[in-house]
Amino acid sequence: MPILDVQINQVGQSGVSPSIIFILTDDTLAEVSASGYLNGIVQKFGIPLSEEMFAVVTTKTAPNATSMQVGTFGIKKLNNNWSLIDTTSLAPNNILLPTTLNHIATYTDANGGLSQDAPVAINNGNIQAGMSGSVGAFTSYPATVGNGSFSFAAANAGGVFNTIISNGAMTQSTLYTIADIGAAFGYIPVTPSPIRIKSASQSGTSALANIFLFDTFCTTTSLVIGNFSAQANPASVLSITPANGAFTLSASAAPGNLTFNYIIIN
Repeated sequence: MPILDVQINQVGQSGVSPSIIFILTDDTLAEVSASGYLNGIVQKFGIPLSEEMFAVVTTKTAPNATSMQVGTFGIKKLNNNWSLIDTTSLAPNNILLPTTLNHIATYTDANGGLSQDAPVAINNGNIQAGMSGSVGAFTSYPATVGNGSFSFAAANAGGVFNTIISNGAMTQSTLYTIADIGAAFGYIPVTPSPIRIKSASQSGTSALANIFLFDTFCTTTSLVIGNFSAQANPASVLSITPANGAFTLSASAAPGNLTFNYIIIN
């Protein structure tokens, strides 16, 4: 609904700052609190606005209600949008109410205003959960209700030994997924030097015992381990010789139609 009427420069207010502006609306509190709500005042009524103004605004208590309420608002310009800031929802120390127990507070402006549940909470330094002798964990939840959570939680290290997880130099953005191990407890393999592993499968037909298979992950220094999961003729793997972008499989006989499963370790 539109702004119905605007009154400014009441008797005795000439030259007074801050000045009071009176706004009659047919909108709800949520509607008048939307960003850019006051832009129409400049366009429709031709009234210049100032952040030094103080607004008294009438609003509906609900979209279809006939009852009205009156609230006080500050006026704020952000970029090209003029908006109302509800002063009745600000605590004396500029905290946007209501707040929720145990939720994280975030700044709403450069003047110390506080609120909560921002889409992104940014910290320029470190974030710590708990302290020595007092357990703490970081827990993240997915978008769907009732689908578990993901936590980083410290356990006793047997001494003053810190564990750090860090990325190396990357040539692309990568999503790493921890696969289901099918058990209540599992371990992530670790090595003292960088290692990359690829698991794959190829199917085809060969009338030869020596089979050349392409895989760009493979290099001359790769370790390739594999076996037939399907074959038309009995054959066993004798050796696998890696090369750049491929490897040669030597079998005891020509397997015919085959499926070969393998792991490449670099």
